[in-house]
Formats: sequence, C-alpha cells, structure tokens
Amino acid sequence: MQKFLYMGSAVELLRFLDGISGIPYARLRALLRKGEIRINGKKVYENLKVNQGDEIMVYGNIQFKPVVLYEDINILAVYKRKGIKTDGDDGFLGQMRSYKGYESIRLCHRLDTNTDGIVLFAKDESVEREIEFAFRGHLVEKKYLALVNGLYSCGDGVKRAYLSKDGEEGTVTVSGEYFKGAEEIETRFQCVEKLKNFGLSILDITLITGKTHQIRAHLKYLGHFVIGDSKYGDDRINRKFHASKQQLTSYKVSFRFGEESPLEYLNEKNIELKDPRSFIRIPEEIDI
Repeated sequence: MQKFLYMGSAVELLRFLDGISGIPYARLRALLRKGEIRINGKKVYENLKVNQGDEIMVYGNIQFKPVVLYEDINILAVYKRKGIKTDGDDGFLGQMRSYKGYESIRLCHRLDTNTDGIVLFAKDESVEREIEFAFRGHLVEKKYLALVNGLYSCGDGVKRAYLSKDGEEGTVTVSGEYFKGAEEIETRFQCVEKLKNFGLSILDITLITGKTHQIRAHLKYLGHFVIGDSKYGDDRINRKFHASKQQLTSYKVSFRFGEESPLEYLNEKNIELKDPRSFIRIPEEIDI
C-alpha cells in the first residue's frame, strides 16, 4: 500500500497519482476499477478530483523503488520514466523524497515531463551549490538519444541558433537569426542511424547550453521534430507511429570539475543507461 497527501489545487486523481506513484497509468486505471484506491478512507471507482489536504491510499502489492544508477555520499543519479514531471511534491522529487533515506535530497536539474532518463540529486546544500555552479559553467555534459522525423540531413556537429521563451504559452521559439529577447543556444547533433523504411532517424545529442525545451525546439527548427512531441511536433505523424510521449532519453552524464572542487573525483565517472536505444520506441510497423 502507498499513501499520499495531496497539497495542491484541485486535479484529477489519476493525473496526480501518475505523477508521483511510479505506477503505470493503465495499472492505476485497473486499480481504480477494482476499488483499490481510496480518498480520505473511502473507496472510489471514478477519476474524481482530489483537493488540498486529501489523503490518497493505493492498495495492491505495488511499491515504488527508484532505479539508482550511481550513488555516493554527495550525489544520487536516478532514472526518471516518461510521464512524470521532475519537480514538486507531486512529481519525481516528491516520489524520491518519500523513499527511505532520501528525505532531504535536493534536485539539481530538470527533465521535461515526457522525457525520460538520468536525474541528478545532491545530498546536501553545499553539493547542490557546487553542481549548480558546474551547470552554469558548462562543466556537466548531458547526452541524449532521440527518434526524430525525417531522414536527418543537417550534418553532424554543433548547431547554433537563438531561443526565446513564451511564458504564457509555455513554449519557446528558435530562429537562426538573433531577435529581441532571444538567447544563443548550442546543441551538438550526430546521426546514429537512418530508418529509411519509416522516414525516421536516430540522433545522438549533446547539450552545450541548457535552455528550456532546447533540444525539442532546436530540432523543430531544423525540420526534424522528436517523434511523440505534441508541443513541437505533428500529432498526425505521432499517431502514425503510436507515440504519445516524446522519444527523447537523457542517457549519459559526465563531469569536468576543476582540481579545487570537492567533486573533482566525479570526473572519472560516466553515469549512463545501459543500451540507451532500448529506451526509445523504434517502430516495427506503420499505420498508413
């Protein structure tokens, strides 16, 4: 059994649980139908809204267990699945802090809700500051694997562009020319494979700068949006490949701390997912 206290504004029950429980959405629906989810002690069978202060209990032999990729006295690196936001008490941070021994960990960076992969946590405030400094100084390298639309034709190497946020829409705009309010971005792209039968490509991507939605928006600008991306992609093509979440995975993190840094020893560590290709959904068939 898992127990959660909801402290946000009104939201659908399954949406909240999908973000924090670690239970697949389909499994949550099944538990709801069986009456194995309770709100304030009462069984519920519908996807009701939960309100601030509600206590939610999920029954069944299901227990969240983090997929720890690396851990020492200073940092923790964990795999985050697609479909769960990174921060907040109702997100991956809250999920991790609910696990014994991780109550005081600190989030060092974010992944988009529908991007999966490696998330770093600091064990105390001084480590959090050191990693924050490293991110600002481009001393942390993050690599991604993506399935993108089209046969990639832009050439391997670093691509530069300009990005601006639209706060109201929750999106960003990328252009090849500077425009007012924009910031320069740099992303390195390498084509790993072209899936000619499907008109898709697999790209290995390195973030040089790290702006909001940088990879997704940069790829849209280049004409090769991430498959499954509903914000910067094409829903018709996403449906054709049965992709409801963006096929983008953060699979490797490495460090370049200075000799004076207490985290310099991490320079020898490569934190990565084994077989990153298995984390993106490569189609076996296509809907016409």
